[in-house]
Amino acid sequence: MPSAIWRDSDGRAAFDLGCGELAFPLIFDRAGAEYLVNVHLSPYAPREVAGLLDELTPKFRVSGGKVCAEAASLDVLLPLFEAHFVRLSAPGARYDERSQRAFLAQPAQQRLKIQAVRQGFFGAMIEYPDSGSSEFAPDELRGLPLPLDLGGEEETRITVAFSLWDEDAQKTEKLRVTHCLRPEVERDYQRYTRASRGEINSRRDQWQTITDHLEIARLYDSMILSLEGAVINGEVARSSRRANSAASAACADDEPQSLKNANSALPEIPGCRADNRDDWVGKVPLYHKALVMAELFREVRLKND
Repeated sequence: MPSAIWRDSDGRAAFDLGCGELAFPLIFDRAGAEYLVNVHLSPYAPREVAGLLDELTPKFRVSGGKVCAEAASLDVLLPLFEAHFVRLSAPGARYDERSQRAFLAQPAQQRLKIQAVRQGFFGAMIEYPDSGSSEFAPDELRGLPLPLDLGGEEETRITVAFSLWDEDAQKTEKLRVTHCLRPEVERDYQRYTRASRGEINSRRDQWQTITDHLEIARLYDSMILSLEGAVINGEVARSSRRANSAASAACADDEPQSLKNANSALPEIPGCRADNRDDWVGKVPLYHKALVMAELFREVRLKND
């Protein structure tokens, strides 16, 4: 089983989706001192997490003319930890299985278990590109060419960042995986909207958003073209716009023709190709898929507003 961190000949790190174990670095506070402990967890299945994400969504209640948020108990994360715990590790330390189990059995370590799931499985974040100077300089803009080809929209790129412990290098590695998606069309937006709905519990006077995360994941699967910064079972892939346009044609019939005709090759980078998508798309963590879709349609709403 490959390591979760793969490196190319230049030492660049990539996330291996074929890994069987993820090591999440945590800062552990004990007796006023801070220590590093790495919690090794096996990858989860999408259905294990889809329901949890809804359970963790705050519920809202109107009380005394005010809207109050009711946070869910984080104890719902404990079964996920127990189901996927593999081992603990730390720089310069060796833990036998018995001592690890005894340590984690202490009631005080429930917080560590919850922290491992929150910062590990659910610790990924969208990384935004540096926008540079925000000053508007109209004199530096080129004139708008006419006639303007409105069919030239290219793939959407959204980067998810997260940290893993690299046992070989004995250091924490920040990984960045860029998700390259075909341009969204109206039916994608409608599908995303239908998968997220508000629900009222009249008996408890509660309101919350219920999201079909498995449907969100299926929407992601239908839109994703390739990944940059990820590999599958240690294999390097050449990501190209030609391959992406072929996969895009299979995903949607009404996307811009210019994307289907694009053929300029990208440089060779660690990535998952469009032509072997079936090998890796099911291994992308569901939480990462949900983040990418939320960011994509947040941008769509901003453009429409």
